[in-house]
Amino acid sequence: MADRIIKGDSGNDVVIQNNGGSRKIEVTDSGDVEVTGDFKTTTVKATNLKANDGTAGLVVADSSGEVTSSGGLKATNVKTTNLKANDGTAGISIADSTGRVTFSENNPVVNIGSNATFRSEFPSFIKVFDAGSASASITSGAINNTTGVNFGSTMSFTFPASSTAVIQSIGGTAYGFSTALYLTHIGHAYKSGSDFSNSTDGSFLWSGYCRQDGSLTNAPASASSVLTNTGSEATYYIRLACKSHNAGFFARWDSVLDVTGLSDRNRIITTIMVYKT
Repeated sequence: MADRIIKGDSGNDVVIQNNGGSRKIEVTDSGDVEVTGDFKTTTVKATNLKANDGTAGLVVADSSGEVTSSGGLKATNVKTTNLKANDGTAGISIADSTGRVTFSENNPVVNIGSNATFRSEFPSFIKVFDAGSASASITSGAINNTTGVNFGSTMSFTFPASSTAVIQSIGGTAYGFSTALYLTHIGHAYKSGSDFSNSTDGSFLWSGYCRQDGSLTNAPASASSVLTNTGSEATYYIRLACKSHNAGFFARWDSVLDVTGLSDRNRIITTIMVYKT
């Protein structure tokens, strides 16, 4: 069957329009097809869909049907089952009905910006330190109510503004020798903005105590402290600390392997959990 060809005069466009001219199909002399009004069809087959100015578009691959966007993709609602990296090696799966998100990578790392908002009972981050060793020991010295002696290596963390830190240390023993009632106070020393400059630097957070009643007493040591940052974000430095409640009495916190025949766990694990308040 022969084709019926409609073409304009040389240099002119071909226009097919409705009676009022509000809707039309125009074939320009340059070869573009322009539609004025809605374009309704059941199936559109194309390799490239471009913006009106031709600067960006979508490419639809043959056989696979994969769509590639040369610009950004904006949508109010995106419904999908799998989101993958550009090379297809890893991705995220979203389950129907539950909305549960699964990462296909075995060791995924999720980076969350500092301005992210969490429920108040959900920690912003958790850091864990091991402050003990086979020969670690601190003593307050025979000075009443000092700020304590810092213990082991410094532990530091970024403390966001308007946040609360819960600091928990467990391990070792608190003890001292006396002929009367004495107390070993244990807790944490902290400092903001710079590291500790000496063994008694920083502020002391009292957590608990070990009581001695006239003999050498060993007690399992643990300290729980709560610290609030009401100022701007800063780096905070933490150390385990102890102090004497009584002048002339040496308070101690040890993580040594053996103390007077007692087998101790020579580690002191410290966990720092930070919550937005």
